[in-house]
Amino acid sequence: MSQTPVPPFILLQQSFAEYLRDPENTIAPNDVDSRGLSIYRNAIIANTEKFFGDNFPKVKELLGDDNWMTTVRDYVRRHRPETPLFVELPGEFVNYLDSSRDDANDPPFLYELAHFELLENLVLTDEANLAAIPVEENGDLLKGVPIVNPTSQLVRYAFPVHKIDRAYQAIQPPADPTFILAFRDRVNEFKFLEISIATARVVEMLNDPGSQSGESVMRGLASKLGNVDIDRLIDQGTEILTTLRMCGAILGTRPEL
Repeated sequence: MSQTPVPPFILLQQSFAEYLRDPENTIAPNDVDSRGLSIYRNAIIANTEKFFGDNFPKVKELLGDDNWMTTVRDYVRRHRPETPLFVELPGEFVNYLDSSRDDANDPPFLYELAHFELLENLVLTDEANLAAIPVEENGDLLKGVPIVNPTSQLVRYAFPVHKIDRAYQAIQPPADPTFILAFRDRVNEFKFLEISIATARVVEMLNDPGSQSGESVMRGLASKLGNVDIDRLIDQGTEILTTLRMCGAILGTRPEL
């Protein structure tokens, strides 16, 4: 069975796209004006650099101008985004650092730092409408069922990514991981907290399916930890839940029917 020949304009588009991705190693299509090619080529890099620079300012700063531009060009040349959505392109840059990037000179925290900067984009573009969620803002966090902010993102990092800057660039990860809880508050501002492993476990348990009161979560945590003072754990858990509510990571409790 013979294959349908590819139309010439499709072949031209493919040749055009491949040249724009890698003009240094690809032959320019013959049927396109060289001046127009130059304009498109420069626009691709300039627009990509501006967009990713706005979304990953700390990565750009720490890589330095020359290495940053080399990174942008390498992304355009090698990475094939899996989404047509403009809002999801920052995630494609992080995917590139994770799967396509291969530079021994990169700092060991580069991927995690980029992922941390991506959190703001993920949280602010989350479509959850906090105002539409039924909640008792001042409900009893132990007797009631705490409602975790649905925009929240709980992430564990090997490096303390929120502290990295020009003055502090860890070469080896510290002994203890860093837990970050990022979320959007009720006035649509991005917030993040560095939390302890205990707080991270509480958030994970609150996010499990099923209706659990705050006290049930604490007792469940106590059974996992074993040999702990349950009353003291509940007191500590109450402080954790109260702090998370004050920050906006917990919206309140489920309304009673």
